[in-house]
Amino acid sequence: MCKLFFKIEFASIIRHDEIIRDCFHNDLKNHKDRIFEIIKKGQTEKKIRKDINAENLAIIIMTFHLGLSMVWFKRIMDFPITEMAKNQIEVLLNG
Repeated sequence: MCKLFFKIEFASIIRHDEIIRDCFHNDLKNHKDRIFEIIKKGQTEKKIRKDINAENLAIIIMTFHLGLSMVWFKRIMDFPITEMAKNQIEVLLNG
């Protein structure tokens, strides 16, 4: 019950507090930008697929991570998260 309260409270604070919302947004954007730069370099070096642009791949990786983390944290499924994340990224980047 306590965990749910904190999640709801956090969502409420972010929704209504412009400063915290902007900080959260900026953190996510900076994270996406770092992933984008890594992907762009990998595409240039022909180590990462080019049929999906780097911007979209960065967003896909972030949503994979958030979704995978949520499923794992909520114990909806029991699996080794590190191995699962590595497999998902491999499929995404190399087909």
